[in-house]
Amino acid sequence: MRRSRFLKFFSFLFFVFSVASAVSIYVVYYQEDTEDVSENVLGVRNPTGVPYIINLPPLVIQEGEMYEYRVRALDGDTVAENLELEYVEGPEWLKLEDFVLKGVAPSRSKGTYKIVLKVSDGYNSSTKEDYILVEGSLDNAE
Repeated sequence: MRRSRFLKFFSFLFFVFSVASAVSIYVVYYQEDTEDVSENVLGVRNPTGVPYIINLPPLVIQEGEMYEYRVRALDGDTVAENLELEYVEGPEWLKLEDFVLKGVAPSRSKGTYKIVLKVSDGYNSSTKEDYILVEGSLDNAE
């Protein structure tokens, strides 16, 4: 009886240590690095190392209103602070300053405008093309 208890106790200890060892090995060797910059906000991995813009611009504004687009970009092998953004194409009333594209739509600028932004890490780059709609101001709707 005593031997049976002794055997059960050591079997239980062996099982507990085996599980603890397996968990430790998993954490050390298979757990992903938590500071990996290759995942975006949604947890999607970017194995290519090509930077890309991850958010959408405002699509509609009124004439005379301020347009502001805070661009967010991600790269698999570069931190966001080291990325460069270039305003390639768009209306002249928009200016890019520190990852913020902004400007005031002048009167009589009603229409659709194409904007193209290019993000680069110095080696790879990608462009994003979007459109914004400028509607006539409510003052001119007579």
